[in-house]
Amino acid sequence: MKRNHFVRHFVTLALMALACAVALGGCQLSLTPTSVDEARSSAASSTKAEVTSPTIATDGTLTVGLKTASATAPLCITSDSGDVTGLDIDLASAIADELGLKVKFVSVTDAKSGIAKGCDIVMDVSSGESADVKVIGRYTESAVALFHKDAAGVTSATELSGKTVGVQKSSTSQKALARTSLVMTQKEYSNLNEAFDALNAGSVDYVLCDAYAGAYLSTSYSGITMAGTIDVPTSAGVAVSSTNTELQTKIQTAIDDLSQNGVYDIIRSRWVGSMAQLTSSSQVSGITVTSATTTTDASTSDSATATGTTDGSGAGSNAVSSTN
Repeated sequence: MKRNHFVRHFVTLALMALACAVALGGCQLSLTPTSVDEARSSAASSTKAEVTSPTIATDGTLTVGLKTASATAPLCITSDSGDVTGLDIDLASAIADELGLKVKFVSVTDAKSGIAKGCDIVMDVSSGESADVKVIGRYTESAVALFHKDAAGVTSATELSGKTVGVQKSSTSQKALARTSLVMTQKEYSNLNEAFDALNAGSVDYVLCDAYAGAYLSTSYSGITMAGTIDVPTSAGVAVSSTNTELQTKIQTAIDDLSQNGVYDIIRSRWVGSMAQLTSSSQVSGITVTSATTTTDASTSDSATATGTTDGSGAGSNAVSSTN
């Protein structure tokens, strides 16, 4: 990787602290113009694009699909005012920057329809979501995890027996707990913020929730860490059309470079702190999980409200306003 690219990435991450706002309008996301944004756009445009149409839909711009309706903190966070921030936004912007492109965000429901509507890539896609896309890289995982006030790592089912666990009422995590062999005393809360406050105060021994949502919230507290997952994590990455082999190669190279030069680690730490990427070894030992007994689950997703210490993220040095 060229040295000027390496330096530019770290300048980009430093500028992210200024928290450029991305506003949701219709099915498009548009960046609110500021002098900083103009400077970023100018810097991006001075870099030679490494990929052009027809490999990408629009010359000079990487069009990125975001699952704004289904994604949760910290991957994609939509505020009441429509501002969107998160790990997906930061990583997609860094990928675009790596390719010498500006970035445009589009709200999509899934990878297949997003690519069909003209997105070059779609964020947060599992390998089995669609045969029409190829998933590149692995930057996030889906799992239900336990958090506690302890520096120790993955725990065991024996150590959890009889302990008190805070859960969001009627959540997918609470339903997941019921399908395990764990015997724990549950305390229900209306949202994860209340559950983590209780954990911090010592009212519960653990909190059970989506791993990434929990890691995101734990950055606002001292000493709260992940104790392990109750299921085997499934990974997700960046989706590209299965027929667009050139873009697949470019995206893979960009992700590899971001991992090697430390930029991805910086982005990740902003949203999930020191939590390592999850693997099968992250699962609590000695736990038995049974399959769901119904195909219709009325449970709600674990919800984490953005806090002052983690809310706000840059859209990258190369964000461009959407005009569609």
